[in-house]
Amino acid sequence: MSEFPRRDFRAVMCYNFKRGLCAKDCFAEMKDVFGDSSPSQATIKRNYANFCRGDFDLNDDSRSGRVATAVTEENMRGVKELVTDNSHITYVKIEETLGIHAASVHSILHEHLGLRKVCTELKLQITPQDLEDTASFLVKTTSNKNFC
Repeated sequence: MSEFPRRDFRAVMCYNFKRGLCAKDCFAEMKDVFGDSSPSQATIKRNYANFCRGDFDLNDDSRSGRVATAVTEENMRGVKELVTDNSHITYVKIEETLGIHAASVHSILHEHLGLRKVCTELKLQITPQDLEDTASFLVKTTSNKNFC
């Protein structure tokens, strides 16, 4: 069976609600008709709860937040240029430059461009104070005969 839009599934649920079918029976009926492409029982219960409150809107609710289209050809080109110019660039710098979220940067770098982090260099920083402390410790321990 071809892809059935969510709005149409909600219309079927609304029809079943108005004819007095309970959510469990609606689920069973939709499972028989649509098979694996039918909505889950939880989805049907959630829609029935909306219908009980008098909300019969069949359209998707609008969602706030970032747009799902942050992974675009333009952004992929931008990320590629930034990484080509500076292989040590940070996620934060890419986010600020292009105005996209860290998850989008990660997706572009790893899934779309196939880049990966090759090496992380860890440097131990020893200060002059650390050297003095170590030297004085060694002097104390070697002069102490009870120290094993």
